[in-house]
Amino acid sequence: MIPKTKFIIDNVLMNWGEVLWGLRKGLISWITATEIAKANIAAGSNNIVEWDLSCCGKDEAHNVEYLVEELAKETEIDEEYVKGKWLYLMVLWVYENRESLDSPFDKLEDIEIAFDYPRDIKAFAGEYRCYHYVGQVILCDGFEQMRLWNEFLKNEKMKYDRQFILRAETKENGLK
Repeated sequence: MIPKTKFIIDNVLMNWGEVLWGLRKGLISWITATEIAKANIAAGSNNIVEWDLSCCGKDEAHNVEYLVEELAKETEIDEEYVKGKWLYLMVLWVYENRESLDSPFDKLEDIEIAFDYPRDIKAFAGEYRCYHYVGQVILCDGFEQMRLWNEFLKNEKMKYDRQFILRAETKENGLK
Protein backbone atom coordinates (compact mmCIF):
# COMPACT_ATOMS: atom_id res chain seq x y z
CA MET A 1 0.00 0.00 0.00
CA ILE A 2 2.40 2.65 -1.25
CA PRO A 3 0.87 5.93 -2.43
CA LYS A 4 1.83 7.02 -5.93
CA THR A 5 4.28 9.89 -6.34
CA LYS A 6 1.62 12.18 -7.81
CA PHE A 7 -0.59 11.60 -4.75
CA ILE A 8 2.29 12.53 -2.43
CA ILE A 9 3.25 15.64 -4.41
CA ASP A 10 -0.36 16.77 -4.76
CA ASN A 11 -1.12 16.47 -1.06
CA VAL A 12 1.93 17.40 1.02
CA LEU A 13 5.11 19.41 0.80
CA MET A 14 7.89 16.91 1.36
CA ASN A 15 11.51 17.81 2.11
CA TRP A 16 14.33 15.33 1.54
CA GLY A 17 14.56 14.41 5.22
CA GLU A 18 10.90 13.40 5.12
CA VAL A 19 11.44 11.48 1.87
CA LEU A 20 14.35 9.65 3.50
CA TRP A 21 12.19 8.79 6.53
CA GLY A 22 9.49 7.35 4.25
CA LEU A 23 12.07 5.46 2.20
CA ARG A 24 13.66 3.89 5.29
CA LYS A 25 10.25 2.92 6.72
CA GLY A 26 9.22 1.27 3.45
CA LEU A 27 6.41 3.76 2.85
CA ILE A 28 7.85 4.68 -0.55
CA SER A 29 10.06 2.85 -3.00
CA TRP A 30 13.29 3.94 -4.63
CA ILE A 31 11.23 4.69 -7.73
CA THR A 32 9.11 7.21 -5.81
CA ALA A 33 12.26 8.96 -4.56
CA THR A 34 13.53 9.30 -8.13
CA GLU A 35 10.15 10.57 -9.31
CA ILE A 36 10.12 13.23 -6.57
CA ALA A 37 13.57 14.32 -7.77
CA LYS A 38 12.24 14.48 -11.35
CA ALA A 39 9.30 16.62 -10.18
CA ASN A 40 11.72 18.99 -8.43
CA ILE A 41 13.83 19.23 -11.60
CA ALA A 42 10.69 19.95 -13.63
CA ALA A 43 9.83 22.70 -11.13
CA GLY A 44 13.21 24.34 -11.76
CA SER A 45 15.67 22.79 -9.33
CA ASN A 46 19.31 22.89 -10.41
CA ASN A 47 20.58 20.72 -7.55
CA ILE A 48 23.15 18.32 -9.01
CA VAL A 49 22.33 15.57 -6.50
CA GLU A 50 18.64 15.80 -7.47
CA TRP A 51 19.72 15.50 -11.10
CA ASP A 52 21.76 12.39 -10.25
CA LEU A 53 18.85 10.92 -8.28
CA SER A 54 16.38 11.66 -11.07
CA CYS A 55 18.55 9.65 -13.48
CA CYS A 56 18.68 6.51 -11.33
CA GLY A 57 17.17 3.48 -12.97
CA LYS A 58 16.82 -0.13 -11.89
CA ASP A 59 20.57 -0.71 -12.25
CA GLU A 60 21.35 2.25 -9.97
CA ALA A 61 18.59 1.58 -7.40
CA HIS A 62 21.25 0.72 -4.80
CA ASN A 63 22.45 4.39 -4.96
CA VAL A 64 19.06 5.95 -4.25
CA GLU A 65 19.17 5.91 -0.45
CA TYR A 66 22.68 7.37 -0.44
CA LEU A 67 21.62 10.22 -2.77
CA VAL A 68 18.52 10.94 -0.69
CA GLU A 69 20.74 10.97 2.42
CA GLU A 70 22.96 13.56 0.71
CA LEU A 71 19.92 15.71 -0.07
CA ALA A 72 18.55 15.25 3.45
CA LYS A 73 21.74 16.54 5.11
CA GLU A 74 20.42 20.07 4.64
CA THR A 75 17.14 19.38 6.48
CA GLU A 76 16.37 19.29 10.14
CA ILE A 77 13.97 16.54 11.14
CA ASP A 78 11.34 16.62 13.85
CA GLU A 79 10.60 12.91 14.21
CA GLU A 80 7.07 13.34 15.57
CA TYR A 81 6.13 15.85 12.86
CA VAL A 82 7.48 13.62 10.09
CA LYS A 83 5.72 10.58 11.52
CA GLY A 84 2.47 12.58 11.75
CA LYS A 85 2.81 13.79 8.16
CA TRP A 86 3.32 10.27 6.84
CA LEU A 87 0.45 8.98 9.00
CA TYR A 88 -1.81 11.69 7.55
CA LEU A 89 -0.70 10.85 4.02
CA MET A 90 -1.30 7.10 4.42
CA VAL A 91 -4.71 7.57 6.07
CA LEU A 92 -5.69 10.09 3.38
CA TRP A 93 -4.64 7.63 0.66
CA VAL A 94 -6.88 4.93 2.14
CA TYR A 95 -9.73 7.43 2.44
CA GLU A 96 -9.46 8.56 -1.16
CA ASN A 97 -9.19 4.96 -2.39
CA ARG A 98 -11.70 3.39 0.00
CA GLU A 99 -14.20 2.51 -2.74
CA SER A 100 -11.63 0.35 -4.54
CA LEU A 101 -10.30 -1.39 -1.42
CA ASP A 102 -11.81 -4.63 -0.12
CA SER A 103 -11.71 -3.47 3.49
CA PRO A 104 -10.51 0.09 4.06
CA PHE A 105 -10.90 -0.18 7.84
CA ASP A 106 -8.58 -3.20 7.84
CA LYS A 107 -6.06 -1.12 5.84
CA LEU A 108 -6.33 1.54 8.53
CA GLU A 109 -5.66 -1.11 11.14
CA ASP A 110 -2.52 -2.12 9.20
CA ILE A 111 -1.42 1.54 9.26
CA GLU A 112 -2.18 1.70 12.97
CA ILE A 113 0.14 -1.27 13.55
CA ALA A 114 2.87 0.07 11.22
CA PHE A 115 2.88 3.43 13.03
CA ASP A 116 2.99 1.81 16.49
CA TYR A 117 -0.67 2.35 17.44
CA PRO A 118 -1.01 6.14 17.30
CA ARG A 119 -3.86 7.44 19.43
CA ASP A 120 -4.95 9.72 16.58
CA ILE A 121 -6.38 6.88 14.48
CA LYS A 122 -7.27 4.42 17.22
CA ALA A 123 -10.83 5.77 17.20
CA PHE A 124 -11.63 4.55 13.70
CA ALA A 125 -9.05 1.95 12.60
CA GLY A 126 -10.33 -1.62 12.33
CA GLU A 127 -13.71 -3.05 11.42
CA TYR A 128 -16.57 -1.53 13.41
CA ARG A 129 -14.48 -0.34 16.30
CA CYS A 130 -14.73 3.07 17.85
CA TYR A 131 -12.55 4.13 20.72
CA HIS A 132 -13.88 7.10 22.61
CA TYR A 133 -10.80 7.93 24.72
CA VAL A 134 -12.35 6.85 27.99
CA GLY A 135 -10.47 3.61 28.06
CA GLN A 136 -12.97 1.33 26.42
CA VAL A 137 -13.53 0.06 22.92
CA ILE A 138 -17.11 0.48 21.76
CA LEU A 139 -18.47 -1.39 18.79
CA CYS A 140 -20.11 1.06 16.44
CA ASP A 141 -21.39 1.27 12.93
CA GLY A 142 -19.45 2.42 9.90
CA PHE A 143 -21.13 5.84 9.99
CA GLU A 144 -19.50 6.75 13.29
CA GLN A 145 -16.15 5.47 12.05
CA MET A 146 -16.48 7.59 8.89
CA ARG A 147 -17.31 10.64 11.00
CA LEU A 148 -14.23 10.09 13.17
CA TRP A 149 -12.09 9.40 10.08
CA ASN A 150 -13.28 12.62 8.44
CA GLU A 151 -12.65 14.54 11.65
CA PHE A 152 -9.08 13.23 11.78
CA LEU A 153 -8.39 14.21 8.15
CA LYS A 154 -9.91 17.66 8.63
CA ASN A 155 -7.74 18.33 11.69
CA GLU A 156 -4.54 16.97 10.15
CA LYS A 157 -5.07 18.79 6.86
CA MET A 158 -4.36 22.09 8.59
CA LYS A 159 -0.92 20.79 9.63
CA TYR A 160 0.22 18.92 6.55
CA ASP A 161 -1.86 19.66 3.44
CA ARG A 162 0.13 21.15 0.57
CA GLN A 163 -2.47 23.70 -0.56
CA PHE A 164 -3.25 24.82 2.99
CA ILE A 165 0.44 25.38 3.75
CA LEU A 166 1.07 27.22 0.46
CA ARG A 167 -1.92 29.53 1.09
CA ALA A 168 -0.71 30.21 4.64
CA GLU A 169 2.81 31.03 3.42
CA THR A 170 1.41 33.32 0.74
CA LYS A 171 -0.66 35.23 3.32
CA GLU A 172 2.31 35.38 5.69
CA ASN A 173 4.46 36.95 2.97
CA GLY A 174 1.76 39.47 2.12
CA LEU A 175 1.10 38.00 -1.32
CA LYS A 176 -2.33 37.32 -2.75
